[in-house]
Amino acid sequence: FVFGDNYGAMAETLYDVIKAKRDPDNDEQLFPDLTLGEIEASKITWERIHPSIPAWWTSTTTATQQRGYYQCPYSGRIRFFRAGFKRNEMLNFPIQTMVGAHMNHATLRIASRLRSECGTSGINIQVHDMLGVEAPEGLEAEHVGRILEEELSKTFALPGFPEAALPPDKPAISTYLNEV
Repeated sequence: FVFGDNYGAMAETLYDVIKAKRDPDNDEQLFPDLTLGEIEASKITWERIHPSIPAWWTSTTTATQQRGYYQCPYSGRIRFFRAGFKRNEMLNFPIQTMVGAHMNHATLRIASRLRSECGTSGINIQVHDMLGVEAPEGLEAEHVGRILEEELSKTFALPGFPEAALPPDKPAISTYLNEV
């Protein structure tokens, strides 16, 4: 609910998504008695408790419509809305672009450190917020894990919100063994 609402999803969309959720063990609906009215009431309450979210929606969509484009303050990337101003796209783009820019910056720092600090380790894939790195078992793999954790945990200021910084969470470092 919170994730969808923060992206500006309408009550009907949230209702459809939440109503469709099923228990992975028995395939039963998780929220069989949920009503659209409950979702609407939840949206009203959530947005009253967090008034900066709807205010951000308004300022972002208004500024984007006035300029005809949105420019990410972190990366400089621009998206023109020549096909029309769809609210969900105007709200999704700033969030996704900011996180993508953070991941791009972190990937460049990680690649540089791997070249200078590790012998044979290297990045082999990056998809959204997942970075795949190959490293030999042992001390080098442990060092690679520390590099990933350090670089992906670095915060960056959100332009216009000096008191905020992302990412707030510690990254998850997982190990997968590839047997040949």
